[in-house]
Amino acid sequence: MADTRLSVRQQPGPAARQADVAPTSIVTGVRRRPGVWYRFRRHRVALVGAIILLLLAAGSLGASVVAQNDPYRVDISAYRQGPQAKYPLGTDSSGRDVLSRLLHAGRVSLSVGLVAVTIYTIIGVILGSFSGFYGGLTDSVIMRLADVVLSFPALILIITVVSVLGPSIYNIMLVIGLLGWPPIARIVRALFLSLREREFVLASRTVGVPNSRIIFRHILPNAIAPVIVASTFGIANAILLEAGLSFLGLGVQPPTPSWGNMLTDAQSLTVLESMPWLWIPPGTMIALAVLSINFIGDGLRDALDPHLVR
Repeated sequence: MADTRLSVRQQPGPAARQADVAPTSIVTGVRRRPGVWYRFRRHRVALVGAIILLLLAAGSLGASVVAQNDPYRVDISAYRQGPQAKYPLGTDSSGRDVLSRLLHAGRVSLSVGLVAVTIYTIIGVILGSFSGFYGGLTDSVIMRLADVVLSFPALILIITVVSVLGPSIYNIMLVIGLLGWPPIARIVRALFLSLREREFVLASRTVGVPNSRIIFRHILPNAIAPVIVASTFGIANAILLEAGLSFLGLGVQPPTPSWGNMLTDAQSLTVLESMPWLWIPPGTMIALAVLSINFIGDGLRDALDPHLVR
């Protein structure tokens, strides 16, 4: 009887068995947090936008392969001819191949957006970082400078500067880059004001880490996600701005093709009514580029948001 009681006592009870099983269930129940790429792929509209943008970029980079005709070759005998075997999208007012110019124009328009946004993103990140980290007089000077830039209508200011400097693709990149930094600077400043009081920053200051290292190695990587999203939307705005300036004759100058100056022929009512091949292709390319970039920006905003649960 004593042996029987002893054997019963040695058997683990329900609580012990539950304790043994609990760690296993907890470990198996832990799920890794989906990464940025996974969340971006779940955003189908953004994925479609990325595919469209990649196709536009590939067509622009491979323009010499896709379109065999020289975009600068003038053929008077082919004046404003409609689509045909030799010219799939017809010819313009100078007898040049619209398809070839359309693809080569993609290089110019996309480059303007990318370079201009890169310039003002770098300026905005640097000024916003210093403003938010140091505060005081530095913050006041930088923010008042941003207010001055924002107080003028952007388009009017850009048109004025371009008129003084002269219309060219490089001046367009430079002007947009030098005047578009205030929104980025404000975003970075707001993030730095929040992050500079965190424990890891205080610990870095305690051990004597230089301010430059704290700014660019510790705080900035934690504030880069909103900057990426804002820069993505900025590329679309820069493409539209370049197209508008080129349409007005203040942007990229012919014979260099851009989607904006290709729309210049659309000022004529005759072209709008009877020659759609002169304005529908460049207008479609602008719309596709801007929409796809905006879709990508929406996807990145959702994918980089740590508080969003899809």
